[in-house]
Amino acid sequence: MAKEDDAAYEYFSDPKYFADLFNAKCFDGMQVVDYRDLEEADGRSPMPGGVTLFRDIKKRLKNGTQFIIMAIENQANVDYEIPYRIMQYDCAEYGKQIRQIHEKKADEPGLAERCKTSLKHLLHVLGARRDKEKMRQLVQEKSLCDVDAATGKAIAVLADIPNFLEHDERYRNVDGEQEEGGSYNMCIAIRELMEEAREDGISQGISQGISQGISQGISQGTSQTLVKNIENLINNMKLDVAGACHALGTTVDAYEHARQVIRGKR
Repeated sequence: MAKEDDAAYEYFSDPKYFADLFNAKCFDGMQVVDYRDLEEADGRSPMPGGVTLFRDIKKRLKNGTQFIIMAIENQANVDYEIPYRIMQYDCAEYGKQIRQIHEKKADEPGLAERCKTSLKHLLHVLGARRDKEKMRQLVQEKSLCDVDAATGKAIAVLADIPNFLEHDERYRNVDGEQEEGGSYNMCIAIRELMEEAREDGISQGISQGISQGISQGISQGTSQTLVKNIENLINNMKLDVAGACHALGTTVDAYEHARQVIRGKR
């Protein structure tokens, strides 16, 4: 069996015979696969748990800007497990590609700058959702002060700006540069969102003074307000707990204390 496998491997490793087999089997003899476009590919397919599967022969076919993975599995006898094994190989290959994608940042560096439309503004906002300082910088740069209507609405929904669509006239530019559909001043919308969150916290007595007065106790109502406002910031501005507490002028300890008060533990 080893000799047969070795012979088959050596023979079909030749791109001419590899391509001829695929053209005969898959395309009724039409010369769809050009052996000159075939490249060697790594036959290893890592699986969860440290297991690695090995395809017998694997090549890549260059097709324009894409690559097609093609493989041959040598088998001397009929084996009904072969389809299952091949599906395992394919799943392992997809898993490897997914891991490679996850290793890349969601906002590819320079991607927004390469955009020719106002899509770049949307990508900038999405990339800054979890970073309060980046969001503040976007507002200060005023690059979002004249955004076309479609992009403005997309930013409002995807960045989760509350009540924007219900009161969109408030943010429309009278003399904006955009033509069809008008434009929005998203700097105002985002700035108001950040300022309202802070002002609401202060108006409810959630300030540094509350943090310093924890030792004297926090009422049930104040605790509920504190927790509600912090969690609104976490959900709407995609901040972490520390960032939301900082934005409201309080501390993580105050937040945790308030949660315990609500649960009746203090």
